Amino acid sequence: MRSSSGESETAFHTVFGRAATVTAMTTVSLGASFEVDAHGTALGGAVVARLPDGRVCFIAGGIPGERLVIEVTAIRKSYAEAMLVRVVVPSPDRVTPPCAVYGRCGGCQYQHVAYERQVQLKTRQLTDVLQRIGGLQLTAIDEIHAAPAPWAYRNRIELHPMADRSGHGYITSDDRTVVAITACPIARPEVNAAIAGLPTPPAGAGAEDVRASIRWAPGNGTVAWTGPEPTDLPWRIEQVGGQAYSVPSGSFAQVNPAVAEVLFTLVGRWLSPLGAGRVVDAYCGAGFLGLAVSGGPVLGLETDARSITAARANAVTRGVASTHTYVTGNVDLMLEKQLAPNGVTTCLILDPPRAGCGAATLRAVASGMPEWILYVSCEPSTLARDLKAIVPLGYQVERTAFLDMFPQTAHFESAILLVRQAGSATAT
Repeated sequence: MRSSSGESETAFHTVFGRAATVTAMTTVSLGASFEVDAHGTALGGAVVARLPDGRVCFIAGGIPGERLVIEVTAIRKSYAEAMLVRVVVPSPDRVTPPCAVYGRCGGCQYQHVAYERQVQLKTRQLTDVLQRIGGLQLTAIDEIHAAPAPWAYRNRIELHPMADRSGHGYITSDDRTVVAITACPIARPEVNAAIAGLPTPPAGAGAEDVRASIRWAPGNGTVAWTGPEPTDLPWRIEQVGGQAYSVPSGSFAQVNPAVAEVLFTLVGRWLSPLGAGRVVDAYCGAGFLGLAVSGGPVLGLETDARSITAARANAVTRGVASTHTYVTGNVDLMLEKQLAPNGVTTCLILDPPRAGCGAATLRAVASGMPEWILYVSCEPSTLARDLKAIVPLGYQVERTAFLDMFPQTAHFESAILLVRQAGSATAT
């Protein structure tokens, strides 16, 4: 991929990556201004440029290929950070952000970038991080799934009280200040409509006690509350694959239903034809990913009993209760037992939180060596870290996918299918 200026778009994976040798530390100081050329993007959305001393610099609000005037705001040992002062030569992909608080609110990082370019930048970041951290020899991602609707997609938001308790808003990019909002352009209209009805936060109340949450689901509409999540909230009734999908209050569900549908279809399309003797869905939640698999036994493992209750109900709704079984307990202990060789070919689904797989999960994988592993991730750096541990056990990458679950933001979803290579034995 080439930028509009013809420069190569090398995506630096983190600020801790391989940086240029700093040759003249005294030439760069706090508050110094420079004119630089942005030549890549980092995870998190900042563009990458070089300062006169060779140091890598990260700047929010730019686009690769642009020439920028910047002001240095932080100096580290091998890199620096700067604020964007002025765009000297804009990218043809630069657009006007529709949000009045964009740049102050910390939620979005790419509203100034045309959507097609956003997808290109984030896909390149995924490839780069899998190469740099994961050590994988990938040149491209097999499937790239842009969001059907890059705006008005979020089915839930969380708002914080203003310091003067005049209303609610989002945490700004400084992670402390709250900026008031009356509507969010990436939230669904049903969610935005509920903001005006939130009660004014009372003076003297703790911030956590008056934090506001709003969610919407097609099966039971909008629900809003302040403070800790009530224990008696109704389950969300989503629509997945044209059928109802129930999620207990407090359990995880994707914020972008349209891309969640794409992910659901992808899982079924990738896994069902494998002909695995069984599918083990670790940390299955309410069963979302495993429900996409047809044609063979699926075993879901989960620590939360309410999620298991929902998964069983969802299996009944979808007519797969005879093939889909769900068990609650210590997932890592159950996983080690379930992956023990028993003569049945196994496909393991891993969909961990942003922190990635724990050490016990990776030990269970190393011990059991399932024939296939589907790893679904919302954090590419921990995905790459875990793959660096798993692939050398004897796996190769079979398929890769990028899914833009979070348009306008620096986040995205990815899916990697691994297959055990012939001759790779389980650990002893």
